[in-house]
Amino acid sequence: MMKVNLSSLMDAVASTDYDNTYCYSMEDGSIVSANDADDMKTYIPLPDAYEIDENQIMKEFIYELPEGTLQDTIYRSMKGRGMFGSFREAVIAYDMENSWFAFRNEAYERIALKWCEKNNIQPLR
Repeated sequence: MMKVNLSSLMDAVASTDYDNTYCYSMEDGSIVSANDADDMKTYIPLPDAYEIDENQIMKEFIYELPEGTLQDTIYRSMKGRGMFGSFREAVIAYDMENSWFAFRNEAYERIALKWCEKNNIQPLR
């Protein structure tokens, strides 16, 4: 069975955006940038930015908050241009940065573990 270091996989998931994607090497179990993958036949693509959907992760975080002013304020921060920056500013203003990062890391871990299961790769902790 193929294996992957879960921490490395989660780092790649966290670093993925619309310009940077990653692949898993079936030859040595490493994670490499898709730009560095020489023969795609020996690589399995990791989830891309559309599959990770940071916007959806942010909404799920907001839905976990108690209903009321705080939830409404942070939700409104996601409107319009620059929503990621506005969301981050709202999270910092309400001293929720640690909660947000913990929630986001758990979401990344779920994405990584689902990818492992789908591709029959054993995650190593």
